[in-house]
Amino acid sequence: MHIIPVMDLLNGVVVHAIKGERTRYQPIVSRLSSSSKPIDIVKGFMDVYPFKTLYIADLNAIQQHQQDRFNHRVILEILEQFPHLQLWLDAGLNIFDSYFDNVRKLVKPILGTENFNNLNAYLNATDKLKRPFCLSLDFMANGYQGPIELLETALNWPNDIIVMSLTQVGANAGADTSIFKALPIKPQHRIYAAGGIRNIDDLFLLKSHQIHGALIATALHLKQLGHHELETLQA
Repeated sequence: MHIIPVMDLLNGVVVHAIKGERTRYQPIVSRLSSSSKPIDIVKGFMDVYPFKTLYIADLNAIQQHQQDRFNHRVILEILEQFPHLQLWLDAGLNIFDSYFDNVRKLVKPILGTENFNNLNAYLNATDKLKRPFCLSLDFMANGYQGPIELLETALNWPNDIIVMSLTQVGANAGADTSIFKALPIKPQHRIYAAGGIRNIDDLFLLKSHQIHGALIATALHLKQLGHHELETLQA
C-alpha cells in the first residue's frame, strides 16, 4: 500500500488542516518535530519511514493569497534537499501561473474538482498540463464539489485518483469506506484515500477494499502510525 505523508503550507509554515476549515488552520504541533518549519517536518516524516512520495497543499496558491511565493520557495528547497522524493502538489489553478513553471515540471500536479465549475474547464486544464497528473475528487459536508460528470463516469479520469473527504481531514475520526462504493472505478485506477485515517486498522480496512494508497498527516504527527505499523502494511 502506498502511504503518502501530507503537508499543508500556509505563509511558508506547516499548518494543521482540520475539516477543510481553511480560515482556522494553525501552525502544526507535531510529535515528530519541535517546529512547524517545512524542512523539519519532512525530516520528521523521513525519520518515521522512508517515504517515496510527499503531498503538499499550497494553501496560499489554492486560496489565491498574495503571499503564495513564500510556499514556492519552500517547495523548491524541499525538492533540493530531498531529491529522492516525488512531490504531489496541489496549488489549485495557480499551478498554471508562470512563476510555477520551474516547479511544475518537477512535481506531479493535483487537479481538485472543487476548482472547476464545469467539465470543459477541467478538460482545458488537463490539456494545458500535457503531463501525468492526479485527480482529486473533493467532498465537503454538503457533498461532492465539482463537475458531476467526473463523479459519475471515469471517462476523463487519469490513473491516479484521490478521494478527498475534506470534512474528515485532521479529525482523526476514521476512514470512510462508504464513499468508494458508488465510484466508477476501473482496474487501471489507483485510488488513494484522504481524510480521517487514524491507525493501522484503518489502513488495513482500506486495503481490504482494494484502495491502493492513503494520504496521511495527523496520525503521523500524533505517532499513531510508526515504522513498525507501516512495515506490516507492506507484508
